[in-house]
Amino acid sequence: MEPLNIFVLIVIVSVFVGNLGGAKQGIQDKITKPEFRSNSYLQNTPPLFLALISLFQVIAVFGVTNWIPESLIPESGRWAAALFFALFSFFQIVSYKKLGKNYSTEIVIFKKHQVISEGFYKFSRHPQYFFQIVADLCCGIALLNPLIFGLTLFGSLPLLILRAKEEERLLNKYLKNEYSAYSLKTAFFLPFIKI
Repeated sequence: MEPLNIFVLIVIVSVFVGNLGGAKQGIQDKITKPEFRSNSYLQNTPPLFLALISLFQVIAVFGVTNWIPESLIPESGRWAAALFFALFSFFQIVSYKKLGKNYSTEIVIFKKHQVISEGFYKFSRHPQYFFQIVADLCCGIALLNPLIFGLTLFGSLPLLILRAKEEERLLNKYLKNEYSAYSLKTAFFLPFIKI
């Protein structure tokens, strides 16, 4: 196995470990009763799709689904993509941890739910999703895997945007003025680009 693939595998394992706290929180959320829980298909579909992409990432590390000729992307470009994969994966973990008790793997509103507007949330209302998308695209490039790249671009991206819109619908309904004011001054998905 190439050193680059070993590095990517280490990042994948590190991301898995970094997200264990969120998974534990998700199990607790299924037991506790939130103020409101969305019934949308966006509750389960995006996380399952992201799990599928993670599975393809692990498979690609072993060179099973890498269909792009190595000559197309120079090794230095692949290493840059692998480093960005690590960086944006770290930012994704930092983003979800910043939500603290507001974080859930589900689309829910808790009794003491608050708007978080610090850290990455100062620049984007959904930095966790933004960083997830960029990290997965970089992983696809690093591993020469168009399947990961394509599934991320044409599957994860639209699903996470729809999920973010569903979250915002609930936040606007239950945190009305506070979330509305936050939305006016903070970009939706891409930092600094207000849509």
